[in-house]
Amino acid sequence: MFHQTRERARAHVLVRFLGLALWRTLQQWMEAGGLDSAARKPLEEMREARSLDVVPPAEAGPEVRLRTISRPDRGLAILLERLDFPPPNGPKRIQNVVEKIRRKDQKTEQTLKSCL
Repeated sequence: MFHQTRERARAHVLVRFLGLALWRTLQQWMEAGGLDSAARKPLEEMREARSLDVVPPAEAGPEVRLRTISRPDRGLAILLERLDFPPPNGPKRIQNVVEKIRRKDQKTEQTLKSCL
């Protein structure tokens, strides 16, 4: 790869190294689970899993976000079980980071207006 600066070249090497480390870790998990060491297979199977944020309507109070995942088909469920990586049992409550940033920006804007 051609990079404009030395830092970009070093960053590229770091990202490639991290990808290789994750690939090898997945291969080791596969071997430890008594499966083939082909890391591509679980990645192809996991493409079918879907994540969804559910936001029920709320009249008052803060917004509640629940993250859920689709039920894996039988093949993926067996694969995840063999890798000792079970999916979550139910929805998980998460925070909306975007709203927090937006509120912070609004507060900063209000502070700036009050200073002028």
